[in-house]
Amino acid sequence: AAPRPADAVFGDRFGSGAWGDRWTVFGNPTVTAGSQSGEPYLEVSADGSGLDGIASTEAWPLPLGATLELEFELPLGGRRDRQSVRLCLYRAVDAAGAPIGPLPVDLAAAGYVCALYPTGEHGWWDPTTVAFGSSRMSLGNVSLADRQVPDGWTHLAIQVRPDGEGSLVVDRRVVFRHAGIMPAIARGPWRLALFARTVDTRLRVRNVVLREGIRYGADGPLPGS
Repeated sequence: AAPRPADAVFGDRFGSGAWGDRWTVFGNPTVTAGSQSGEPYLEVSADGSGLDGIASTEAWPLPLGATLELEFELPLGGRRDRQSVRLCLYRAVDAAGAPIGPLPVDLAAAGYVCALYPTGEHGWWDPTTVAFGSSRMSLGNVSLADRQVPDGWTHLAIQVRPDGEGSLVVDRRVVFRHAGIMPAIARGPWRLALFARTVDTRLRVRNVVLREGIRYGADGPLPGS
């Protein structure tokens, strides 16, 4: 079993190397496990021509809300397109209750909450913003106080409360929240997915954790989380 924090419903540090039983690859990415300074990671490479990435094989009910987090490394530079990471929670059943497999071809049919970094391409490319939204509403781009997420490891999380309020977390602090982003969070089960576009760069991820409930506030981790 993958090592995980005690309060998590799912966690993967990719230290065992045997990640294939926990994740399903979709699209046509190259996925490899590695280690940097003794810390294991998963590297996901894709050319950006389609939907490429990995999705959790298992799905979980989350009636108390959810916190999905990871750390990523995505060096930017040299171009203004096809370099991004997108982190999502999506329902594993459609509106009629029919199962949706671990290949998230049509997230809109399932219901989803996602964060995308960086935003835009070419003239709209902006490495100082994260796009945050759901199948219910597009909230646009969230400013990171005019600072670019630095090269090196960055913490990113999305949270949804039982009442549907969603929040975006960067470096373990809530940077944006909005009511009603996903009022159906109690109607799971839910899977997680990671989309990658890595032309002329690389995407490495580590410490992926899904918790039931809310872990972060504006000042960092909540007491007891």
